[in-house]
Amino acid sequence: MSGKGVVMEEEKQNVPGGRNNNAIIIAVTIVVLAVIFMYFRDRQQKRQFQLERLDTQMDVMEEWGPPHQNTASKGGGKIL
Repeated sequence: MSGKGVVMEEEKQNVPGGRNNNAIIIAVTIVVLAVIFMYFRDRQQKRQFQLERLDTQMDVMEEWGPPHQNTASKGGGKIL
């Protein structure tokens, strides 16, 4: 009967360590999920910003037309 009491004492001593390990695992899981969430949210915000920028550029192109290149200022000929 005394052997059974020793096993019970060992189990009681292991429980707090197990709870601590479980808490650490839960905390790490929450941190990893938060990092993943922020990564994908950042990518979505960048995409949204690019779409807004393209929309603004399209509005400007519709209003002002495509940009004209000034061929006279490029200096296409040789000067000797």
